[in-house]
Amino acid sequence: MLDLVFVNPIFWLNIIATVIVVIVVFIFKKQLNILEAIIQCVVTFLVMFIVYYVGFETNFELHDKEVWNGNITKFAYYEEWTELVHYIEQVYDGKDSNGNSKYHTEYKTRYDYHGPRWEIKTTIGTYDSSKQIFKKAKEKYGSKFINIVHSGQSSIGDGNMYECVPNDIIPISKWNDYINYIRASRFTILKNKGNNSLINQYISSRKLVPYPEFQAGEFGQNYFFRVVNTSGFNKTYITDFEKALSCFCAQYSGPKQFNIVVYITSGVQRSFPSILEEYWKSAHKNDTVLIFNINPDGGH
Repeated sequence: MLDLVFVNPIFWLNIIATVIVVIVVFIFKKQLNILEAIIQCVVTFLVMFIVYYVGFETNFELHDKEVWNGNITKFAYYEEWTELVHYIEQVYDGKDSNGNSKYHTEYKTRYDYHGPRWEIKTTIGTYDSSKQIFKKAKEKYGSKFINIVHSGQSSIGDGNMYECVPNDIIPISKWNDYINYIRASRFTILKNKGNNSLINQYISSRKLVPYPEFQAGEFGQNYFFRVVNTSGFNKTYITDFEKALSCFCAQYSGPKQFNIVVYITSGVQRSFPSILEEYWKSAHKNDTVLIFNINPDGGH
């Protein structure tokens, strides 16, 4: 019971309002009668209430996300190397006859070690990778040596880079956070339509499944599996179609990001698109959702 009280923001707003009144009384040594104390608590509570809902609740509700698509352009491996750093240090010498602190300057050097690192460079950002992933890419695409000159490098024969450049399209996706004013309210019709009975019916028959999630791709990257199949038909064909569609999104999304999701099912009613829209909460802003209802006789 108490845990419900402690997580309630209204409870803490009352506590803060009361504490502020007490602080004002003790700091300014002001005597308050009961009416003044009540007014002070109410005013403080209202201010805190407005700050909370405008500054936190509203801001939280405005946050949304969408899927961005791109492709891997390079696998990079940076060798370890050692850097000779020159620096100045002020060394304390005690105090002089007047009690002032004395210092002298020393010129020093140190060696900073820069460890090896692996990266995946894509059209939507750069991501940390691993030795195993680079080895896999090297075996498939080969590698190229890049000589890098570092300022202050003390080590010899290292600090260079090796890169693997793919000769095909390797899709990668990520979540992009943004502010969505349309879906800000928790009471928006985009989130509440009241088709719970039909939703539960389709969930029970496994015709309705959640929005797709990222999976690990061939090189450990975020791979968005954009074809949902609840029809029970040829999975091999659908897998090939999914790969081709992901390559299309990776290659042509560009600066104006779009995300295609295909939903293949069978034996559902004409109202299924609206049911899916409600269950997925209208999906995401840049989504284009295509629904195919395949009949046993091959029609749709």
